[in-house]
Amino acid sequence: MNNPNQPPYGGGYQQPHGGGYQQPPAPQQKGCLGRNWKWMLPVGCLGLILVGAVAIGGIVFAAMSAVKSSDVYQGALRAAQRHPAAIQRLGQPIEDGWLVKGNVNYTNGSGNANLDIPVSGPKGSGTLHVSATNPGGAWMYERLDLTAGGQTVSLLDRNVAAPEGAPDDTER
Repeated sequence: MNNPNQPPYGGGYQQPHGGGYQQPPAPQQKGCLGRNWKWMLPVGCLGLILVGAVAIGGIVFAAMSAVKSSDVYQGALRAAQRHPAAIQRLGQPIEDGWLVKGNVNYTNGSGNANLDIPVSGPKGSGTLHVSATNPGGAWMYERLDLTAGGQTVSLLDRNVAAPEGAPDDTER
């Protein structure tokens, strides 16, 4: 009854039918994501962050371009480039900086603007503070101040003559 070759309690390896030894099935190959997830995860996250940064940069660039091309911005910059007090403090040529702060609202032929424009010249740099309204036609500057070297000077003095060689509005 008892098989003398059988281990006690009925355990042990039994050969499958066919009599030979069979290898266990080979493990299934992992896909590309399964093999490379350790580097794909950070690269994917970095890619999303990079795409977001480029999108934000594009929005900022478009907004700055829109503000810089506005009539109120261009007029304020021309006034600073011609005013003797600005030329005395900054030198010539006076150029605008990159990061403009503020806003321009223009709807149905009227609007308002509040801007802080960075300006610089050979002698130094400063900020042009602009506040203007457009009741329906032309921009009227309520404030046009240059802050440079710790001093603020108003560029709205209508009695100051333009310096020699400065272009006037008719040349544009």
